[in-house]
Amino acid sequence: MFQCSVGHVVCWSCCEGLPEKKCGVCSGDVFERCHAMESVLDSVFVPCKHGCAKELAYYQQVEHERECPAGPCFFPVPGCGFSRPTAALQDHFTSLHKWPMKSFKYFVPFFLRVVRPGSHVLSCGDGLLFVLTVGPPVEPLGRAVSLVCVRPNALESLVGCSVCFLCFAGHYQVSSLDVETSSLADGLPAQCFCVLPKVAGDKTDDVVLWITMDTIFPIDDDELYEDDDDDDDRRQLSGR
Repeated sequence: MFQCSVGHVVCWSCCEGLPEKKCGVCSGDVFERCHAMESVLDSVFVPCKHGCAKELAYYQQVEHERECPAGPCFFPVPGCGFSRPTAALQDHFTSLHKWPMKSFKYFVPFFLRVVRPGSHVLSCGDGLLFVLTVGPPVEPLGRAVSLVCVRPNALESLVGCSVCFLCFAGHYQVSSLDVETSSLADGLPAQCFCVLPKVAGDKTDDVVLWITMDTIFPIDDDELYEDDDDDDDRRQLSGR
């Protein structure tokens, strides 16, 4: 905060925008920091508009709300205006719209069988939500696969993913990329994560993906190596 020689107070951003750098009240052109007003503002706390419990100083509000993890994410299909934090969005995906969901653990490979084109919800139980979408076959290329981490605001990617495509015709393909983040305000991502090629001789519409998700978040090693459902995944694949 700044004040002119007469005592009129102005914030830094407004001070920078003053015509000819002169006070808008008295036209004074000498400004000094106003420590008293800064102390007043430091003692003023405001709530986050997204409803999180973080205590915010007045000057922290704008930046915090831009990056707040409780900010809204959106259902990406036209005709549904649902917008809530990711936890509520997950329930909306699976309960109302019946999108299938798969639970996973970071660094632990898991199978995902896709019977028909559409979106699948991937959840690790850490507050992050992922949507994997497999498109319909496009001749002669195959199927496009998109993968996005659903988070409020387009923050830096903290998750990587390796997707392996397997088929019994002997084809094997691996794609490894960082997972982009999105609030889905603009719908599902237009860019594809990888392409699953059409395989000659494979008569089924099923697609089986072998997926490994990794993250730079700290992971509890004891939790990481607990018994998981990999055996069930393998049995499901063998029963195809």
